[in-house]
Amino acid sequence: MHALAPGAARYALALLLVLSLLAAVLVPGQQVASDRTRELQSAQGAANVEDQGDMALYRRVAARVAQGENYYAAATDENRRANYPTKPFVTIRLPTLTLLTVWLGESGMRMGLIALLLANAALLPMALARGGQALGVGAATLAGGAAVMAADAYLMHEMWAGALLTLSFALWRAHRWWPAIIPAVLALTIRETALPFVLLWGAFATYRGNWREALAIAMVVVGFGFGIVDHASAVSGAWLAGDKSGQGWAGLLGPAPFLQGVHMLTVLVVLPAWVAGPVAVLALFGFAARGGRAGWFALLYAIGVMAMLALFARAENWYWTALVLPLLLAGLALAPMGLADLIAPLRAAHGSGRNRDDG
Repeated sequence: MHALAPGAARYALALLLVLSLLAAVLVPGQQVASDRTRELQSAQGAANVEDQGDMALYRRVAARVAQGENYYAAATDENRRANYPTKPFVTIRLPTLTLLTVWLGESGMRMGLIALLLANAALLPMALARGGQALGVGAATLAGGAAVMAADAYLMHEMWAGALLTLSFALWRAHRWWPAIIPAVLALTIRETALPFVLLWGAFATYRGNWREALAIAMVVVGFGFGIVDHASAVSGAWLAGDKSGQGWAGLLGPAPFLQGVHMLTVLVVLPAWVAGPVAVLALFGFAARGGRAGWFALLYAIGVMAMLALFARAENWYWTALVLPLLLAGLALAPMGLADLIAPLRAAHGSGRNRDDG
């Protein structure tokens, strides 16, 4: 962070405090999520509570595919049985995670997701840390990915996409960027909402004038487009008369779902919900303080995910926050140095004023 004048540093600290307090107020409690889950289960009208919910649906689809059924036939049928919509096509998840589950099994998927978190904790400090920050970044990464330890985490598409995108971020180097494409492409094949990360990457490459990198990203986006068209065609081919349509994606709920996701999907779940608000603000500030390509990319991507939830998510979609985890909490380890940079000009000004008084 560049040195600020004392007045600017004072305003920056005041703004950080105001945003932290506001975010603390906006975080919904765990009871909100529990109440909403019960509402959805009641609306579905299923007899067995254990068979309700998205994770149970994904498990049933995987079991049917393992028995030889077509993915799209099984997925649309299970959505109907759960009283879920099958239209538009985005209501049916891409088949990649189901096929991986059939291939690797539950234990293999659980171990794979945990291994991915450990890889992120080892590699992310090299992309973000300066000086003695490496240990803090690694620990914050583990804290940000704590939800992978949940029994059903391997079934959550956003969890895999977020972990893979974090790995892509950690692997990127200006002189050797191509390895980072591999996990980004895998994330796209699991959850189409990984696309903003790739588009932002392309924008950074174009801005830096790295045309080979920008062209590679453009090819990934084009390939993704063809894949989505194929997916849409397969889903529409499995529709039946009377299938339900989704409610739409104009939730306009503001930052509350994002902040609830920060609380529910990280180690912060053991703390009062309001703590997640200031933590998220400080993490974003840490990326801004870090600066450079890494800091600004992480900041803009996290803000983009937050904006996506603020505009389009419904109350039960707070788990979309996983798209920026465990990367987000790594910014928290960068915040102390940024705060020190803000406080230093104030101390210097205070010291110089005292010296003049002494004179």
